[in-house]
Amino acid sequence: MLGSPWLTGMVFMRLVVGSGLFILVFSGGGCGRSAAPEAPSVLAQGNITAYQIVLPEEPTAVDRYAAEQLELYLRLSTGATFPVVESTDFEPESGPGIFLGVSPQVKRALGGNPVGGLKTRSYVSKLSGGNVYLYGAGLHGNLYAVVDFLEHALEWRWFSAYESPVFSRQTTLAIDPYEHHRTPSFDTVRVHLQKGMDFPYLHGANLTFTSTLKRFAARGGNVKNLQHFVSEDVEVEALGGMGSHTLFAFVPPAPDNRYAKTFDWLEKKNYFETNPEFFSMNASGVRVPDLQLNFGNPELRKTFTANVLKLIKHEGEDITIDIGAMDVPGSFCHSPESMALEKNYGSPTGPLIDYLIELCGVLNEKHPGVRVKTLAYRRAQTQRPPILPPGKRLPDNLIIEFAPVEDNYFGDWTHPDERIQETYNHLKEWGKITADGNLRAWIYPNPWGSGYGMPVGNLQRTINNMRLMNEAGVSGIVVDLIGVNERSGLSELHNYLIMKLAMNVSGDTEKLVEEFTDAMYGKAAPVFRKYLGELEKARVTLDPLPKGVTIASRNLDEQTFPYITPANLHRWQGYFDDMEKLLPAEEKRERTNVRLARRELDFATLWRWFDLQDSYPTSYKDHNTVVERIRWANSATPEPVPEWFSYDVNRTWNSRPVRTGLIEDLNNVVLAGRHIKPFPEPLRNIPAGRIQAFLPKHSGGADEDSHFTLDADASTGLALIVDKPTLPHKIEATQDIASKRARLILDRDDIVPGQYQLHELGEITLGEDSVIALSPSWLSKLEVGQRLYEPGAGNRWKVYVSMKFEGSLYGGGEKEDRLLVDRIFLVQVGLDQFDPAHEKR
Repeated sequence: MLGSPWLTGMVFMRLVVGSGLFILVFSGGGCGRSAAPEAPSVLAQGNITAYQIVLPEEPTAVDRYAAEQLELYLRLSTGATFPVVESTDFEPESGPGIFLGVSPQVKRALGGNPVGGLKTRSYVSKLSGGNVYLYGAGLHGNLYAVVDFLEHALEWRWFSAYESPVFSRQTTLAIDPYEHHRTPSFDTVRVHLQKGMDFPYLHGANLTFTSTLKRFAARGGNVKNLQHFVSEDVEVEALGGMGSHTLFAFVPPAPDNRYAKTFDWLEKKNYFETNPEFFSMNASGVRVPDLQLNFGNPELRKTFTANVLKLIKHEGEDITIDIGAMDVPGSFCHSPESMALEKNYGSPTGPLIDYLIELCGVLNEKHPGVRVKTLAYRRAQTQRPPILPPGKRLPDNLIIEFAPVEDNYFGDWTHPDERIQETYNHLKEWGKITADGNLRAWIYPNPWGSGYGMPVGNLQRTINNMRLMNEAGVSGIVVDLIGVNERSGLSELHNYLIMKLAMNVSGDTEKLVEEFTDAMYGKAAPVFRKYLGELEKARVTLDPLPKGVTIASRNLDEQTFPYITPANLHRWQGYFDDMEKLLPAEEKRERTNVRLARRELDFATLWRWFDLQDSYPTSYKDHNTVVERIRWANSATPEPVPEWFSYDVNRTWNSRPVRTGLIEDLNNVVLAGRHIKPFPEPLRNIPAGRIQAFLPKHSGGADEDSHFTLDADASTGLALIVDKPTLPHKIEATQDIASKRARLILDRDDIVPGQYQLHELGEITLGEDSVIALSPSWLSKLEVGQRLYEPGAGNRWKVYVSMKFEGSLYGGGEKEDRLLVDRIFLVQVGLDQFDPAHEKR
C-alpha cells in the first residue's frame, strides 16, 4: 500500500487488485496544506457526469496526452464520458470543470497565474469550489498533476510495463476537497531498456525514449518536435549506438572505424594516418588509434570543436551533446602536453575537462541553447573529479553524469568499504564543482555479470543510494536496469521503486514494496516478502564484502556468493513451493509472476546441485524438474492486453540470464557429474579467476541434445560432437572491431588422434554478438558474446579450444570419424578488466 506523505488530512481509499480489497489510509502531514471544509463533489454518478476536461490556453503535445490519460481512466472507472474541450469552448454555465494547466478560467478562479511561483516540475492537484485544478511548471508539470489526481481519486496504480494499470470501478465518484503540492526529488529521469514509453512516462521519466519516437510520429508531426514531447531539451545521445563513449564519433581514427558511421555528414578522413598526434600516446611512447584522443593538442581541439559546430548546424540549437571518453581506463594520453593537464587538474580527467571548459565557452557565446554532457566513469579516469581553483565551478552549460560502475553491488554508500566510500566522496566532490542542476548519476540496481543470474537482494542498496545522491546535490538520474525488458530477478520491483523515489525520495518504501507484491503475487505476497527480507539480510550481513565484485564481474563461486548455501537454497525453494500452493490454477497471472521470480533461485539450485544432494538427498533427486521450471517461465505467454489499453506495447520477454545457454551450461555440469579434471597445460599457471571455461553447443534445432556425448576423457565427462568436421579443419571467432575474425586451421600434422589437445586460437576483442565457430556450418559454436561481453570493459580475451579427433580421417584407426570438443577456454588479457590499475596499452 502506498504511503504518500504529501497527502493531507486523513483519506480512506479502496484499492481493488485482482480479487483482493485493500483499505489504504493516508496520514496527514508532509508538505501539503489542509483545505477549508467543503462538501464532497460528485464527479460522476450512474454513468453520467456534468464535468468537462478543459485544456490549457495554449496546450502542448504533453498537455493533450495528459488529457487523453485523464479522460481514459475517468471513463473506465465511472462509465461516464468526460468531454475534452478547448478553453475557448468552455462556458461556466455548462457545468463544473476539471481544469488542466492554466487557462483564463483558472486565472479568474485562482486570482492570477498559479504557476508563477512554482519550481520546474512542481505541480498542484486540488479540488476546490467543486472544480478540479491540475497544473504544474515546466513541460511535464500538468501531466504530473494528472497522475497525482488519478492516484488520489481512482486509486490508479501501474506496477509494471508487463501488467495493466489497476484502478477502482465505481458507479459514484465523490471526492472530498483536497490540495496536494509537490516537487519531484529529481529534475530529470532517463531510462533505458523499456518496452514502451507510457509506463516510465506516466511515472515521471522525462528524457529520451528515442526507441518510441516512431509511435508518436504516427500521430502526426515530425520526430524532432516529438522529441520535445519527452525531453526538456533534445539530447543528442547514444550517437548511433555508441552509448556515452563518443570521442571517436567526432574524430574517428579511420574512415572504416565503426564510430565513423555515427554522423552521415562527417567527412570520412583517415585521421590517424593524417594526424597521428590527435590520438593518444601510450605509456611506451607510441601513438595508438584505439585508446583516446590527445586533448593536449591545440589542432585536435580545433577539429573537434569544428565538428561539434557542424552537429549543431544539423541538429539545431536546443540540444544536449554527449561527449564522453572512450571506454578504456587510465590516462587519456602520455604525451607531455596531456600529462601536464592531468597534473594540473589532479585527475586523469584533466585533459578532457580542460577541453570541455574551452568548448563550453565557445558554445555559450555562439550557441547559448546548447549544452554538453560528459561521463564521470572509472576510478582511474573520469570518475575522479578535477581540482579547480578555489571558488571556481564548471560552466553552466556542462552536465556531469556520474556512473559508479566499479562499485561492489553488494554494498551501498553507507558501507564502510574504502572503495565504496571513495566513490561516494568522488560524487560529493563533483557536486561541489558542478553548476546547480547539472549533476546527474547513474543507478545500477542489478548486476550485469554472474550476479544477474543469481538471487541478489539489492532493493535497499538502490533506496539508500538514491537518497544519498539526492543529499549530494544530484538533480537527475539515469537508470541502467538490465532486467526490466526480461522480467528477471527483482527488476520490475526495482523499476517501480526507482520511479516512485525519483518523484519522492523520502517515500515509504516498505509500503511501496507491500503494494507492489500484493498486486503482482496475490495470496503469495506475504511469503514472497519473507523471501525478499531474507535475501536483503543475506546481503547486508556480508562482512567483508566479497572481493573483486563489480557490476560486471562474472565469477560464480562461493567467495562471490557466500550466502547461497544449501540451507538457504533449500529453505527458499520451500517458500516458493508454498507460494505456488497458495495460488489456484485460475490465478494464472500471479502464478506466472511467481515462476518468473523463481528463476534466479532455480539457477542457483542447479549451480549448487551436488551440495544440495549431499545435504537433502530425498529432495533433490531429479534436476530436470528445476530445468523444466525455468523453461516454462521463459516460454510463458504474457497476459493479453485489455481492449481498453490503447497503447502500442510489447509485453513479451526474453531474459539474458535465462537464455538457453545458461540453462545448458548448468544442466551439462549436472549431467557430467561432480568430477572435473584440472585445467590443461599451459592454463594451470594462470590464476583461475582470469579463466572462463565453456562447453559449446549445437544450434541445429530440435535434435540439439543428440550432439552431446558422455566421454570419460573429457574434462567434465561431457563433450560436444562437432557438426561436419573436415580436414584441414578451420575454427574461427568473430571479433567486435570491423567484424574481424581470428582463425585456426589444423592439418593432420597438428593432430594427435584419440586424445584431447589444447589449441590456441588467438586473441579476440569481444562484441555482444561474438561467436566462436567450431565447424564450417557454424552450427557447432559458442555464442561467447552473450556470455562474456561486458559493456564498459576491454573485452579482450585469448581463446583456447580443447579437442579430440577420432577416426581414420584423422589417423585414428577404425573409429567413426568425429571431432569432440570438451571445453573452450577464454583467458582474460591482463588484469581484471575493471581493475583501475590495468591499462590496455
